[in-house]
Amino acid sequence: MAMFRYSMENILNVKIKIEEQKKMELAKAMMDLRVEIEKQEGIKAELDITIDAFRERQKQSQSVSEFQRLSHNVNYYEKAHKVQKQIVLKAEALVEKRRKALQKALEEKKIQEKLKEKALNIFLEEEKYKEIKILDEIVGFRYSKKSDEE
Repeated sequence: MAMFRYSMENILNVKIKIEEQKKMELAKAMMDLRVEIEKQEGIKAELDITIDAFRERQKQSQSVSEFQRLSHNVNYYEKAHKVQKQIVLKAEALVEKRRKALQKALEEKKIQEKLKEKALNIFLEEEKYKEIKILDEIVGFRYSKKSDEE
């Protein structure tokens, strides 16, 4: 029996490598998103602490400069939180983009795998046909030999 050789094996290998690359890109994007979410949570925690401190100081009589400093801190953390929220949104969009790219790579690889499977089935059918033909020739040869002997 002859060996099966898929003519587009190189293309399939490239698709597999692209899929692996897309998986790694998605994993990196997801890690980056997790880091950005943790930063956002940290900023939110600092903002909450600063707001609580500001409210506590309001209850006590403090100097104007103390209120300005605390107000400035609250404003700083609010702006930082808004900026970090935008960064997280961008990171989420990148994760989604990477996910779609991976999905497309998976589909392309599956197409190549199906083509390979079809080619293998055709090859096996051809080999089966050749084997049947050879067996028929052998049987025909033996039958003709028996006919000659009789």
